[in-house]
Amino acid sequence: MQRFYTPDLDSNNPVFMLEDKDKIFQLTKVLRLKEQDSIILFDWQQLIDHVYVIDQVTKKKITLNKKEVITKNSEQERSISLVQALPNKLEKLEYIIQKWTEIWMSKFIIYRSKRSQKNILTDKKILRLKKIIIEATEQCGGNIIPKLEIMNVVTADLLSLNGSNVCCHTKNETSITLAECITHIEPDEMWDINIFVWPEWWFSEREVEDFTTHDFLKIHLGKRILRTETAWICVAFALSQFIR
Repeated sequence: MQRFYTPDLDSNNPVFMLEDKDKIFQLTKVLRLKEQDSIILFDWQQLIDHVYVIDQVTKKKITLNKKEVITKNSEQERSISLVQALPNKLEKLEYIIQKWTEIWMSKFIIYRSKRSQKNILTDKKILRLKKIIIEATEQCGGNIIPKLEIMNVVTADLLSLNGSNVCCHTKNETSITLAECITHIEPDEMWDINIFVWPEWWFSEREVEDFTTHDFLKIHLGKRILRTETAWICVAFALSQFIR
């Protein structure tokens, strides 16, 4: 059953008028749904799926009747944030955000690292990233839409985020394994974990020094060189299982 994020959903009303042009097009022209077909709506504020039956379809609106409410719990109790150094291609960033949303991130912080290549995130590109987050949440069965924040550089606020800061940096001799990382995180810090991921060509020495000064946990996943857009999906999934 197709799911749709609908921020203006009135959960107390048994009838909902869908007037979003993009959703109407997707339902009628792409999915070719008709009257009496069912869809799911959610509003990101509640862990609830609202099942509606299509009652009437016109060019400008679709009338939906509520069929049932499904209470669920597909979210992590803890907060895991991805602090991603800007990669060299927008396609990589889109892939990263899509896959990490499916695993579950509470927040994305995209920033320009010392070794990030020039890649301008225009307002149009940022809107596209937000759309990808919503679509990935719809697809994976999530109900809470992760937040997206764009920063130009590593700031003092970024280095002092609440909770445990984990730096992915396999070249450092003092790096520990992911399993060891879990044992280093205090129970009260399990509620907020921030994962810092490198750009192409790794973090700069100065950035690693800053991470060390601020007591970041530096982790590695073995001896192989892993790409920024794929490697730390493993980290997020593993951490989500450890702290569930």
